[in-house]
Amino acid sequence: MHNHYLFGPFYRKYTQGVPVTDNIYADPLFAKFYNKTIDYGSQFSDIDFYRKCLKQEDTILEIGTGNGRVFNVLINENFNIYGIEPEIEMIQYIDEQYQDRIFITGIEHLSCLNGMKFSKVLIPATTISLFPKEVISLFFKEMKSYLTFDGKIIFDIIKPEFGKQTSNQIQTIKTDEGTFFLGNTIIDQYYVLNIYTKQQQTEKIGYSKKYLHTSGYFQELANELNYKFNIIQSTNTYQFLEMTNID
Repeated sequence: MHNHYLFGPFYRKYTQGVPVTDNIYADPLFAKFYNKTIDYGSQFSDIDFYRKCLKQEDTILEIGTGNGRVFNVLINENFNIYGIEPEIEMIQYIDEQYQDRIFITGIEHLSCLNGMKFSKVLIPATTISLFPKEVISLFFKEMKSYLTFDGKIIFDIIKPEFGKQTSNQIQTIKTDEGTFFLGNTIIDQYYVLNIYTKQQQTEKIGYSKKYLHTSGYFQELANELNYKFNIIQSTNTYQFLEMTNID
């Protein structure tokens, strides 16, 4: 099944017997690469964007805390923030003194929040696009139990037209550990990332899949679940969306 989500030179490496992982966030080598290069080539600071959406008195939950790229900044600015992150390999990059604020689970298991209430929920880095519609629908339905009235879920999605424009382009990034080759393509309903590296005697391929959900889908979901929907900002690459709890 791996071969279905590999393209071009990545597929050729696969046919040569290079091992493949479909969970790059749990792989130590790719997690370290992610930690070092998450903002590589970025022309838009989503941290500045999310900061403008917050108030100091907010109780915040970040979904997909990852390596703490957003979490570490906000916690050190004295925001009251918690996180959900399923991959232990990523959590090690979060400031150690705050790791007890991270729930090691996924969005399918919100009961771990134990009745907490949040005024803001952040889902950065197009993390929402990792999930199919049925999981997203259940998440937004269950999240109402953990949102204050007027609590907001703020997240970004990849613009489908951007995915088409950048499909099959290969990028090379050099780090202290070695050279990484990565590219994206569209396969079925997914925007698929492929990544390859060779370091000393180790070769490895990884991939991840993101759904190309549209703002129209989230508008329909908001209507169905009684959220107020808003497109906060739109760039050439992303749309930043907001769902406000009005129950």
